[in-house]
Amino acid sequence: MAFSFHIGILYVIGFVLIGLSSGFGTKDICFPHSCQRNSSLTCQKSNSTEMGRCCVIKSGNVTYITELDLSNCDIQTLNKSLTNHPNLTTIFLQGNNLKNITREDFYQTTNIDLLVLQPDLKCPGGPDAWNSSVLDNKTDTTRCEVEKQTCQLLINVTCPNTNSMCQHVGPNMMECVCEDGFHGYKCLRKGQFPTSLFMIALAVGTVVLSAVLWLAENRCKKTTKTPRL
Repeated sequence: MAFSFHIGILYVIGFVLIGLSSGFGTKDICFPHSCQRNSSLTCQKSNSTEMGRCCVIKSGNVTYITELDLSNCDIQTLNKSLTNHPNLTTIFLQGNNLKNITREDFYQTTNIDLLVLQPDLKCPGGPDAWNSSVLDNKTDTTRCEVEKQTCQLLINVTCPNTNSMCQHVGPNMMECVCEDGFHGYKCLRKGQFPTSLFMIALAVGTVVLSAVLWLAENRCKKTTKTPRL
């Protein structure tokens, strides 16, 4: 029984870590092994540095991807970890075997200037989500240019809570989020959410619970030992 509890704790910790992580690391994204052609990025547009098939900007210990070329990389399904980067402005995905893409695949990718797809795919979010959505016969690609800000497109959009506002979160996607200075249930609490305190409490609680279960398991083993004859 105690062993099962320990497994449960490990699962909880795993899910927490997955939720806090950003998915694939920068090197995993920028240095794929299955690409058949060299990258066509120049990184001059975003004033960034070339890293494999990415253009990146470094700020302290954090690396932000601004442009991404995954064309001709034998991609069949689009992992959200590849595209969910708010600083991405250019994405090349043509020359792959993608069966379908949805707007949810680009959740939190909010500033796309150019998205290039294989010709049988349509721009995520529909044509209304882009300034230009065209099939380019010369390059045999679908070009989605300049992602529109969803909250500016919607007429008379209202969020249900008093201290909330519309936030653009991707092509033809929006969410109601708390305004600055408010958080919690229905955005009724003033001040910032205590993220650091929450993470410390979560870590301490996990350690304490693991210790209690470990002690309980050892006590159970001692009481169930078969006496020697």
